[in-house]
Amino acid sequence: MKNIQLKSSKIPAVLPIAVHPQRNQLDYQRLQMLLYSLRKKEAYKWLEQLYLVTPDNQKQSLAKHCKNVDFIKINILGEEELFPEFKQYINKHYYNYRKQMLIKIGIAKIIETEFFLTLDSDIICLQEITSESLIVDGKALMDYEEKSLHHAWWESSAEVLSTPVETNIPGISVTPSILSRTICEYLIEEVENKYQENWILTLMGMERIEKAKFWTEYSLYFLCAQKKNCLTKYHLDNLDDKNIPLIDHNYSVWFASEIEKMKNLEQLPPPSGLFAVLQGASGISLETILNHLPTMLKIDSEDEQLLELRQDILH
Repeated sequence: MKNIQLKSSKIPAVLPIAVHPQRNQLDYQRLQMLLYSLRKKEAYKWLEQLYLVTPDNQKQSLAKHCKNVDFIKINILGEEELFPEFKQYINKHYYNYRKQMLIKIGIAKIIETEFFLTLDSDIICLQEITSESLIVDGKALMDYEEKSLHHAWWESSAEVLSTPVETNIPGISVTPSILSRTICEYLIEEVENKYQENWILTLMGMERIEKAKFWTEYSLYFLCAQKKNCLTKYHLDNLDDKNIPLIDHNYSVWFASEIEKMKNLEQLPPPSGLFAVLQGASGISLETILNHLPTMLKIDSEDEQLLELRQDILH
């Protein structure tokens, strides 16, 4: 199997973001902290551009929060403009989570590189990264986890694609992830061929009985790649030494019970993973994150840009 030939060493990233009164009110501030971390870790060396995909009526507001970003190219796109199928779901907040998942797959239609990175606003870049560490010999990094951790997601996604789960084989983890444009295109084609309908309308229209039992973008992506027998063509194997972790779980906070561990960050070894996830749903405060950014990023607590960021976010 031939390695993928890349036209560019840099890759783009996509980050869906939508702010609503009921939830996600702080995502703009979280985005500012992510951008700050990307700046301090010199992301311009590997990040070709950042696509921010937001509801059309929030483009101007988002642009104001990004107006001073000059170290990378930012492309703000309206989600209804990019995906007209979303127009019938405007103001239906129940569907926002689904839309954000589908954006991470559907962005493949405008991506010009083979690979792209998916991000959320509650992520922090921990390390200086090189293009060569993200894509090794034409294959992208992939974080793996046991499918039993989210068994219902895998069962649901396997049902969508009429393919076996294979619970004995680890599956892809969560955001951040590096995805292949080709596999995304395969997935879209697979869904449309099976259901004879637009892929977005098909997946958006599937009844979501409970949050834990529903397809996800990553489980669909992984199962489709397995079904097409191309996973190892585009991604490093789970046991490959070059497959360094995207997510550093020591520096990440997923649940409220884990917030306390932030106090012990100074005792941790340097991060082995490239990013930390400080999940907004955990309830971790913006001030807590700001207080620990110097330790996470190994920078001076009096860094001028950090002080400005703190002023912007907390006042």
